[in-house]
Amino acid sequence: MINDFEDLSNLANNSPQEFVQLLISQYMSENNSLFELFGPEIKSLLQSNQELFWQFWNESERAQLLNCPDDKHQSLLNTLEQDGICIINDFFDKKTIQLLQSEWDNSFKQMPKQDEKTVQKALRSRFTFDFIDGVRYVQSSPFDNKQRILFQEHEKTPPAFSKFILNNTMFSEVAQRHFKLNILPTPSFVMAEYLQNTRVPRQDLFWHIDNLSDQFKVMVILEDMSDIDGPFTFIKGTHKIKCEYKERYHKMYAMNGLSTQAHNHFEPSFTSYKNAEKAVLKAGDIVLFDCKIHHSASFVKKMGSRKNLVLYFNEIPTIRNNIFQKFDHFLNFGLN
Repeated sequence: MINDFEDLSNLANNSPQEFVQLLISQYMSENNSLFELFGPEIKSLLQSNQELFWQFWNESERAQLLNCPDDKHQSLLNTLEQDGICIINDFFDKKTIQLLQSEWDNSFKQMPKQDEKTVQKALRSRFTFDFIDGVRYVQSSPFDNKQRILFQEHEKTPPAFSKFILNNTMFSEVAQRHFKLNILPTPSFVMAEYLQNTRVPRQDLFWHIDNLSDQFKVMVILEDMSDIDGPFTFIKGTHKIKCEYKERYHKMYAMNGLSTQAHNHFEPSFTSYKNAEKAVLKAGDIVLFDCKIHHSASFVKKMGSRKNLVLYFNEIPTIRNNIFQKFDHFLNFGLN
């Protein structure tokens, strides 16, 4: 029986396995009393104790449902399990790509024009944000030269984006089976993206993961690419948590909680570039990937550009994600 923080702390320090099982059993029984009474304390214990954090990580993964039986997606799922990424060439035919390209073009015609004031704001904050008629427009400065449109309200998503991407059940089925869920996850939103060459040529390559939480993305390529068009660069198998990642990943959690985006970029030496692969793709190709894979969006060079769409699954309802979310809104207790 946990009566106060001292009981909770003693259990975590003296019987970490029992502590972790208590968190999981409370969640599985839909009993939120422990999280409601001791949410900040649970978070502080996980942020201050790396061993406890990883014990919870592994046990919550083991508690997830067993693999689904073999099905029509099995070959793709095997690749995702092994590599963390799967590229499917010519997934969309030319007619479909033309429809998607047309709506992409129409969407970017609505992008607010940047003036000197907004450029200066982007130089200080990296991006500017405009929310117009239920659609979020994101622009960087010319030094990054990225534009993004987020259709976070599903009813505002252009028809072709909805039909072929947002409501494509195959993508939800693959995410469901990859994360061993008993329900289909709901996509968060579709993003249209436009990358152009930067004002100052850049060769830097920063490996990163998108987030520590369980997330999934599907990228749709709208134009044939060459090496100057900012190809997606990745290292297979890095979605699996290796021993050498654990200290860094736990520090990310200690600093930022589950949303680790302020500390999710790594120095080049953190992961070996010799195994990196560069996806120079064609219109109609798609990339499905676990967001914990080490990857980098290369900068566009010379007069290149990249046009793509991305389907986000930001809130995969795994046991681990759902438990973390019970207390993630509390203050982060790692040193900042």
